[in-house]
Amino acid sequence: MKIELNKWKKLAMALSLIIILNVFFNVTIDTFYKMPDWVSSCPDKLNSVSYEDKKTCEEVGGMWTENMGYPKEAGVTGYCNAQYTCQKEYEAATSVYNRNVFVVLTALGALTIIAALFAALPSSVSSGLLYGGILSLIIGTIRFWSDMDDYIRFIVTGVVLILLITIGVKKMKD
Repeated sequence: MKIELNKWKKLAMALSLIIILNVFFNVTIDTFYKMPDWVSSCPDKLNSVSYEDKKTCEEVGGMWTENMGYPKEAGVTGYCNAQYTCQKEYEAATSVYNRNVFVVLTALGALTIIAALFAALPSSVSSGLLYGGILSLIIGTIRFWSDMDDYIRFIVTGVVLILLITIGVKKMKD
């Protein structure tokens, strides 16, 4: 029974490290590198004004869409998305932010994996750090995945695959 209990304690330690390591990485990033803020990028004052023609809509950086859903006799000629320009700027800033977070999480994950493999640590700590590092790689990749170019996706997945195979062959001997 003692052996079984010890196994569960080791598993709990490893799982705790996996979770708290990634919480720590992400809280650290959020503390020192703030995500772009929608409210400051696109002030609410634009929402309170109605732009009923293409010219005034485009003057504020909006995008006019001709109305095809209403009958012409209703008098509605189109719709103004007044926040179009600031939304595009916000999306561009968020993309850069996610790229930078991807780089940081990937570096931290790789360093954690290396530390877990080469440091003389108890097996539960080593396992927790190893899998926590892998989870950090996954989280970083997911955050930036939609903004990645296909070639970058190919390179990232190829490098991680080669890294994991190399680590598996060199360190995970039967």
